[in-house]
Amino acid sequence: MRALRVLPLVALLALAGCAGPLGGGANPTDTVTPVDPSAATADPPAGVNAENTVAFGDLTDYQQDAFERAMFDGEAQYIPNTSYVDESEGFREDRMTPFERNEYVRYDGGYYRLTMRQGNLYASYGIMARPAAAGENATVVALADMPDRVRNETREAIEDGQYNTPYGKWDSLPQSLQDPDYVRYENETYDLSFVVGDNWGPVMTATRVD
Repeated sequence: MRALRVLPLVALLALAGCAGPLGGGANPTDTVTPVDPSAATADPPAGVNAENTVAFGDLTDYQQDAFERAMFDGEAQYIPNTSYVDESEGFREDRMTPFERNEYVRYDGGYYRLTMRQGNLYASYGIMARPAAAGENATVVALADMPDRVRNETREAIEDGQYNTPYGKWDSLPQSLQDPDYVRYENETYDLSFVVGDNWGPVMTATRVD
């Protein structure tokens, strides 16, 4: 088996200090509960203002569930936006925009500071292919003989130059990609190399401030 050339590529979700969760745009199908003016307090704590605070009532139902999970259960796990990670594992990070843009949530007359830490690790693998002449003693595997699990992914890498797996698709780089020195496809041989990307899904916490 050849020595595997893996290029590390850490794709950490950026954390702004200890506050400011990350995410993407809110899903357009979410519904929004009207703001309840009675939830506001007359004198917010020091450092809390309209620029860094979102009202609970301005969140979608999905975002409210995430915030209440963090508040009542101690934390809310974010997960990548991919079908390979089950929704039961957490909240889709692309639907958490208000928590990315704000440091506090106003809830039932009080204010809660949002903080983040690294949570579960989700990996993505990139396959890169380039034409190369195989040495006399090199191990060459025909694309058609590769396992179903990696055949289409390898073909796409050959045809496009690179293929990136969605987060959560593979727990580790399949051995069947690591074993051959070269892959043969349509009378051409290709050398494969790999990139590993790690996504540490953030965990959000919510702590009341006075």
